[in-house]
Amino acid sequence: MKHLVICLVCCFLLAFSFSFSKADEKNQSSIIGYGPIAGDLVMPSSTVAYEDKLYVLDQTGISVFDIHTRELMKKHSIDYQKKPLIDFEKTQTLFSFLEYLADGYSKFYSPLDDLFYQMRYNNLKYAIQPKMCLDSHHNLYIACQDGIHMLSIDTLTTIKIISYPGVLLEQTKEDQVNIITMKIYQDKFFLLKTTLDIHSGIQKANSLFQIDLDGDFLDCVVFDFIKYNDSHLQKPDFIYIDQYKLYGILYFRSDYYKEEKDEMKPNPVLWFTSEGKNIHVSMMDSMIEDMPDDPLGIDYCPENKQIILAGYDWSLIHDKIKPCQFVLFELHLESGDDNHLSLVLDSAFQKEEFGYDCMDITFYDDSLILVSSGKSEESWNCRVYRLTGDRIEQYGTTPNRIGQINESMSFCIDRNGMLYTHNNSQTFLNLFDTNGDCKLLIELDRFLISHFLFDSNPIFLGDMEIYDETLVFTGIDPNTVTEYSLQEKSWKSLYYGDSFFPRVWIDVQYSDDQYFLLFPYQTIKEIPLLHNTSSISEVKLIEGFQSAIEDFEEPPIFIGFNITDIQYKRQQYPEYQFLDCVHQSIWVYDYKKKLKEIVPLPQNKNSFYSSFDLYPDGSWIVTDVTQHRLLHVARNGELLETIGSKGHVEIGTTKEAYLEKPNQFYFPIRAKIANNKIYVSDFGNCRYHVIPIEPLVINWKEKSSQHENVSIFSSESGSLHYDVSTSSILTYEVTSTVPWLRLQQQSGSLSDKQIDYQILGEKLTPWQTHQGEIRITFPEPWSFLNHTIPVSVSSIGSTVELTIGSASALVDGKPVSLEVGYIPVIKQGRTCIGIRFLTEYLFRSHATIEYESDIQRIRVTTREHTIYMMINHDIASVDGKSVTLDVPPFIQQGRTMIPLRFVSESLEAEVSWDEKLQKVLISYPKKGTKTSE
Repeated sequence: MKHLVICLVCCFLLAFSFSFSKADEKNQSSIIGYGPIAGDLVMPSSTVAYEDKLYVLDQTGISVFDIHTRELMKKHSIDYQKKPLIDFEKTQTLFSFLEYLADGYSKFYSPLDDLFYQMRYNNLKYAIQPKMCLDSHHNLYIACQDGIHMLSIDTLTTIKIISYPGVLLEQTKEDQVNIITMKIYQDKFFLLKTTLDIHSGIQKANSLFQIDLDGDFLDCVVFDFIKYNDSHLQKPDFIYIDQYKLYGILYFRSDYYKEEKDEMKPNPVLWFTSEGKNIHVSMMDSMIEDMPDDPLGIDYCPENKQIILAGYDWSLIHDKIKPCQFVLFELHLESGDDNHLSLVLDSAFQKEEFGYDCMDITFYDDSLILVSSGKSEESWNCRVYRLTGDRIEQYGTTPNRIGQINESMSFCIDRNGMLYTHNNSQTFLNLFDTNGDCKLLIELDRFLISHFLFDSNPIFLGDMEIYDETLVFTGIDPNTVTEYSLQEKSWKSLYYGDSFFPRVWIDVQYSDDQYFLLFPYQTIKEIPLLHNTSSISEVKLIEGFQSAIEDFEEPPIFIGFNITDIQYKRQQYPEYQFLDCVHQSIWVYDYKKKLKEIVPLPQNKNSFYSSFDLYPDGSWIVTDVTQHRLLHVARNGELLETIGSKGHVEIGTTKEAYLEKPNQFYFPIRAKIANNKIYVSDFGNCRYHVIPIEPLVINWKEKSSQHENVSIFSSESGSLHYDVSTSSILTYEVTSTVPWLRLQQQSGSLSDKQIDYQILGEKLTPWQTHQGEIRITFPEPWSFLNHTIPVSVSSIGSTVELTIGSASALVDGKPVSLEVGYIPVIKQGRTCIGIRFLTEYLFRSHATIEYESDIQRIRVTTREHTIYMMINHDIASVDGKSVTLDVPPFIQQGRTMIPLRFVSESLEAEVSWDEKLQKVLISYPKKGTKTSE
């Protein structure tokens, strides 16, 4: 029966686990809650007592208590037991994610169960039960995976590590594993090697090795276990009674609960000689009926020759007289006249404090030291007791008190920033205010949420949500959806599902007066399995989601979703988003459930994305649980930033230690965004982070843009630059208010960090200052970011300053050297210059010159005017009108020379003459003239 419960618990844990660069200093976390501290016992496994001190081994190290006052005297923090999450980083698939996560749950497993699952999931061929023992010289020994650690009992420092004999660690068949259990008798190590079938837990063999305290091999006994090959793993435990040279090994028949019981109830202990031969030890018939159905642990005290046996008496549970608790049996062996041995029951008793599982038994003087799990409804509440007569005293505290965080991933946040959290299997919620103080606890309705086997069944939540004054919970195995009214303090069941074929609700959201629930398992269709419920006993699959056209080697598995509103044709419609953990992508569906896009997230084979939520700007925050960080990802899948890095806060210290490394995570399983903050369940560090989302602010580096002396003959480039307070690719539109401003793009993204534009000189009026604007417009609800930047441009035409007879000139204020044919000359009182000078320096692109050599005619054309002239002819034509020239065009040194003032002024240039300096100043166009667009 116990194994049925353990298997169910395993399913609970697996099901429940579905709901799951450099740190940016701007996003400094505040910490809420704290985990185990000194004095808390986290999965204790073994104890020894010496000189009025009690030494307790647990996952955090060794705690030393005064055996009389029960006060903590010393805390020795070191890893003697395997960290439950140590291999979590290796996960790459959903299945391995669940395996490692289940391995990390310590609340419902004894250390042995934890070892067994580690072996299954991590391919270990042997595992050492964590056990402490003392020799006669009061040296302390701890059985660890890497050897037997010998410690000083006073300083708890390691003296040496004793290696296991090679034959003890020999590998077995592929489908078998070994569990090794250590005890010390007569200053020798006794190491029981139990070989198990990895799938069924059936014992295949047992052998016992003896080695001395230096690690030298002494002896090996192979027990005749062939006829007991249907013995199911309960707990490899044994005793050695030197008086009779006899070994007693715990035994549990796997077929004991068959309907037909044609044989007597089996003895819970099998007895073997020092040669490994099984012998019969008799019991009285009435005593057989009193013996435990499931043995849990055994120990032997050589001083008083007493045997203590722990186990279940299921008759009490079936009759619902008492909750599931173990019973202690005090026994001794008696030898008859014919040396036949009998097992005699001295007493059997059960204390109200006894829990679901007895994990260790130790004799100390006239008392017993017990390591026990909690009762079935609080099995996570492991404890250590000293039992003296009728008095029972507890040592250490539980790491699941009010305000503590321990293995928590189910949480929600209300509109006021109050954080509701649940520790796995706990019967209450912690409520933290915005300062991180635990203000209130809410007792959960265990029956409505769990609905299984016993009213005291532990609570496993898939997710929590809150809207207005109502909390909603999704329970795991069986599936339940339960409401709690904060205002009326009343409970209401919305759905109760099948215990044997459960749906695993990973995520819950409230929208449009109903709850939406995501079921992550895969069916034939590669579509999200989203359900909704609004009434009791009615959960419906939402149909119509379109599958992807492309084929996948592995089908997608969706483990998180969001429903958000988007605007379409001035109306609000829902958009569905699903996180596919297999392909590391987000699937986006429109309101018609048509697949719009599959957005690939940053691809990393060593990452596992366990949850996501919406940033205020529509981007996503994604938990990369195995890389210990958050990813801020744009809607196009671009990685904007990483938040946080790996950092493990060692447990077993003080509350203040959990405030350390505020920007570091250890397995951040779930993140939610509310009230402009990111709330993160830092699962491995037993705490929550609250990370403020910095308001989106754009810092424009140019308050305005000014351009001086922009020529009408060219275009000039410009850029507007800005910084953004947070990484974002929010889009915007860009427009200009004037025709002479050309934008390089009509839209942009904040990740661009600049806007490029051009000043079109040809569209400017020369010799003026022009004013325009560049407008940046954001969509709702980001219109508060809209911005306008003024642009001022002073424009110029061309200016040329010439000196008669000089090859030096100033063009737009810059000196240039003229070719010989361009040097100005005086002829008949008029300044003449080479005609090609006009298009190269003065009119430039505004004028074209054609020369008809057969008739020696010159045509000069601009967009507004046309001039015809002929060599040595004094009649010219300007826009079809005849004009008499003072000096006709002529040829000089192979160059065509023209009268400068006539041509310039005919084409709307301005010419001035300095007689004294013999200088000509030409400006084009003359001021007040508008250029054509």
